[in-house]
Amino acid sequence: CGSLIQASNGKLYGMVTYGGANGYGAIFCYNILTSSFTDIVDFTGTTGSYPGSYPTSSFIQAANGLLYGLTDGGGANDYGTMFSIDPSTNTYAHIFDFTGVSGSYLGAYPNGESLLQASNGLLYGTASYGGANGYGVLFSFNISGSVFTDLIDFDGTNGNLPTGNLIQASNDSL
Repeated sequence: CGSLIQASNGKLYGMVTYGGANGYGAIFCYNILTSSFTDIVDFTGTTGSYPGSYPTSSFIQAANGLLYGLTDGGGANDYGTMFSIDPSTNTYAHIFDFTGVSGSYLGAYPNGESLLQASNGLLYGTASYGGANGYGVLFSFNISGSVFTDLIDFDGTNGNLPTGNLIQASNDSL
């Protein structure tokens, strides 16, 4: 599972891949000043209030103050989800469900990949499978307009099954 992040409110946030009330993983918060633990979300798999399952990525805190994360499975199509947490209220928001090889949110199973907020303000990530060719995708997400863009569909000749985290180089390349 991913690493803990200390949010701007000073609290630690993290995810567990398994367990939680439903067995699909959970999101938690730990207040280091009061030593208090809060279970924020228990993922529900493909349906329910908290769709998604088996989160394996780490959170990022975007410039808008929200924490963003991915689940490796679950959601309406069982290909994973993107979600946010507002650390000021611990409010969960389901953003989208990956669709696999067709639909608006191409990609499947963002397996362990964490998002990156680039200098242009967009979130970038990869999914290990899905896309037009089934070999994974590189995508961007505009948090201010909630716009998902499929940037690259891996096809085997340009790579396949991306894993790991993106970084932004000094020349702004990912």
